[in-house]
Amino acid sequence: MRRALWLLLALEAAVVLWLTYPWLAVDSSDYLRIASGDFALLGLRTPAYPLFLAIFQSFAVPVQLALYLVSVWLVSRLTDETMFVGLACIYIFPLFYTAQILSEGLTIFCIALVAWALWKGRYLLAGAMSGFAVLARPDQLVVIPALLLVIAYRREWRRALVFVLAAFVVLLPYMSWNAYEYGKLTPVPVQSTIGQSLYLASWEGEISLDSLRYLSSGPLTAEAERSGFAPEVRRINAEGGTSDEYMAAAFHRMTVGGVVSHAVRMVWRLFNTGTYPAPRIVNLALIAISAIVWALGMVGLGLFWRRPETAIFLAVLIPHLFLHTEARYTASIRLILMLFAVELVRQVLIPAWSRFRPVPAGGEERRSAG
Repeated sequence: MRRALWLLLALEAAVVLWLTYPWLAVDSSDYLRIASGDFALLGLRTPAYPLFLAIFQSFAVPVQLALYLVSVWLVSRLTDETMFVGLACIYIFPLFYTAQILSEGLTIFCIALVAWALWKGRYLLAGAMSGFAVLARPDQLVVIPALLLVIAYRREWRRALVFVLAAFVVLLPYMSWNAYEYGKLTPVPVQSTIGQSLYLASWEGEISLDSLRYLSSGPLTAEAERSGFAPEVRRINAEGGTSDEYMAAAFHRMTVGGVVSHAVRMVWRLFNTGTYPAPRIVNLALIAISAIVWALGMVGLGLFWRRPETAIFLAVLIPHLFLHTEARYTASIRLILMLFAVELVRQVLIPAWSRFRPVPAGGEERRSAG
């Protein structure tokens, strides 16, 4: 059964690779430009994924899919392998975004390796890959302090030092680049879009997502002009248009009710898998599977919250509940979600079913005779 499931998952990867060709997405052009030598965009994008593209070139996406299979294997070591691979065969959300020129594919591998390294007690590797995950996607930066707190809570001070130093050494070259080019020693792009993302989140529910598609440049819709969104964006840009100024404008607009309603919308958006190149009935089935995985995974996380993977998952998930985000932004933690779903089924649901399932007529007699 296990080998059959692995073969099925590999076959699915090949099919997805074919369906998504030429593998281009919204952000692909930025990564490809940096990979071709346009380093000016390093103020907006981190360098790990463009470096990956430069090394593997036309084979980059097939290599990403191979790394995805490795990622599934790594996380499956933390639970029941057969059940985990079986779930990976039907929950294809992370597989789909791995088959595109997007940094999510590389980040999934980094986070899977971090989880495996922590399980094996290899804190040097865990710290290094945490740093590399930040260089792939800057929103993974929160994973480092979250895991550092977990290790420190266990009073494993030497391991905590090893972990944070390994992450720092990996991040130092990019931090030095930012200091040299922009005068700011930071492990994330200096042209941060967090403020803009928070500002867009403050408008969600008031105007359509199509009208929010462009923040500081057109085409701006008539709806955006009528709502006041476009004039306010122009005003902020005229005053400098920095991430901090957008963040200040976002806090000025936000209310408690608005934050709660936005978080609810983000929950829906995160478990909604999006649209695949497949019939509508297939897409509806995949959305249903995603909802079930989210439900099982969150219950499992609540029950097994002492596991270090909890810190990884929540550190990435929680910030995205308050930003203008897309489901793919949390692709890096979907294998962790699947891990908790499998643990719930393995440790709670299956034993409960075995205990309370009805015994067939004559079953007690046969059991006694045995």
